[in-house]
Amino acid sequence: MDARKEFLSKFLITNNIASSGMHLIESDASFRKYYRIKGNKFLIMDAPHEKGESVQSFKRIDKILIGMGISAPVIYNIDEENGYILLEDLGDEKFSQILNKKNEHKLYQIAVNVLAHIYLESKKKEFNSQKISNYSINLLIEESKLFCDWYMQEHCKIELTSSEKSNYQQILKKIYNQLELNSSSLVLRDYHVDNLIFLKDRKGINQVGVIDFQDAVIGSNAYDLVSLLEDVRRPITIELKNKLIKEYVNATDCNLKELIQEMKFFSIQRNLKIIGIFSRLKYRDQKSQYMKLINSSWKFINLHLEESNFAELKSWILNYKDKFL
Repeated sequence: MDARKEFLSKFLITNNIASSGMHLIESDASFRKYYRIKGNKFLIMDAPHEKGESVQSFKRIDKILIGMGISAPVIYNIDEENGYILLEDLGDEKFSQILNKKNEHKLYQIAVNVLAHIYLESKKKEFNSQKISNYSINLLIEESKLFCDWYMQEHCKIELTSSEKSNYQQILKKIYNQLELNSSSLVLRDYHVDNLIFLKDRKGINQVGVIDFQDAVIGSNAYDLVSLLEDVRRPITIELKNKLIKEYVNATDCNLKELIQEMKFFSIQRNLKIIGIFSRLKYRDQKSQYMKLINSSWKFINLHLEESNFAELKSWILNYKDKFL
């Protein structure tokens, strides 16, 4: 028996759970595993810290979200040393599986209302910067490097000089510094339809079960909004997107023009990062299925690069476009 199986076995015994009553469920692109417990509304999260996963971070953000009145899963027991959590099973009605043309406005609307609620609740709080990182330009740049390292160099075999990489980073910094950012909101970073679960027996914003938030930071409320409304897994029409943005503005009293500009920047930055992550998943983790979504990322990037304030970044990207695969 390997070490993690032994740790899991001990965690099951501690919680009086029979191993025969659990089964592995579909996991995401991370190193976490989830087990569903038969006959109970429990899940076990297996999050190995040696793979960069953090149950402590999950616990911290989970407590904040529940304190805000959000339907995040209740934690029943936790093994922080070995990386296991016994938590509430919110079910398997993921938005990504139940969305259709008839219900999409309603479902996206309540998902947007959750984000509006998080933003308004965040304005009332003072977050501990030692426990939750700020979504600084330095962190954003580190994420954006994935595009150069894993897509351009590893996938497209484009050798970039240190000067070319530096120029790319400076362009992103320049754009970022021109924005009038409101950077005091809890940002979940993976807020999209595959991480939202419909809870039909609850009401209002509590109908949205929120998962996969352990990497949350403090930053712009525009980030999660654009993650949801410009999702490579399920793009929506421009008409619906604009309608939902206006509904968000009405709920939060944010400045519409400033919010849209922030969303455009974070869409570009996020999709460059996503292209890098999907390439890394293929070459490092042997998970090539995500590469088919890269075209959707490029559509969002190209859409926003037409804005005049992104002209320098557009020019940098166009220098290599003939070599992109």
